[in-house]
Amino acid sequence: MGFALSIFCVNENAMARSVVGSESSAAEEEKADEKKGQQADDAKTKAADEAAAKKQKEQEEKEKKEEEARLKAEQAAKEAALKKEAEAAKKKQEAKMQERRKQREKRDGILAQVKTRRNYVREFNGHKALVMVTPGGAEKNNVIEVTFQVHKMGEDSNSLAQAKVLKKLGKATATVGQQKRRRGSAETYKLHRISRAGTYGFHYTPTMAGTFRVDIKIDMKDGQELTFDIPLYVGIWPPPDFPQEEEAYQNATQGQSRNRRIMSLD
Repeated sequence: MGFALSIFCVNENAMARSVVGSESSAAEEEKADEKKGQQADDAKTKAADEAAAKKQKEQEEKEKKEEEARLKAEQAAKEAALKKEAEAAKKKQEAKMQERRKQREKRDGILAQVKTRRNYVREFNGHKALVMVTPGGAEKNNVIEVTFQVHKMGEDSNSLAQAKVLKKLGKATATVGQQKRRRGSAETYKLHRISRAGTYGFHYTPTMAGTFRVDIKIDMKDGQELTFDIPLYVGIWPPPDFPQEEEAYQNATQGQSRNRRIMSLD
């Protein structure tokens, strides 16, 4: 009986060990499964993170390329605008220079005509005098002819074309003197009628270059006195008053067809 008890104890211990071993194996398997599950989760998380990182990188690269393209487009547009502005400025400058060349050519053409004869217009007491100096480019020791017509202006017109030329004037004299010389050096000339009725004048030969002044005085038969003056430039070209005097002449002769020269300074 004692032997039987001993065998029973041995079997019981063996069974106990078997149970413990089974439990340990199950625990290990469970731990292994948990580990595998954790590894799988970690792998999924890593893959998800990598995918997210890749997507983020791709998005950043896309945005970078878009930004570069935008900046490039802006730069191209800016350069195109600057080029357009530069071309417009160049064309404007070229047009301006061309206009200046035209004006110079026009001015030179007018000066060439003016050198042959200068025209002055003087207004006084309801009258206008059209004064002509030939040649316009006067030189010392050369004869200068100064002629003029006196026009009686109408009430409604300021143009010589509609004015009446006074064919007969009273006593008329011209005093010529150099502007910067002392008093007493002036010469007085009696004016005589030129070939055309209503045209008076005189001849003068300057002996030196400089700026002279011609004062003309007319004693009209009705007792009225008419006076006016013009400058006379000898050896001075172009004359300093050229633009103003030519413009005044042009304005006064608008509508006058006979002997009219087109000399607009615009």
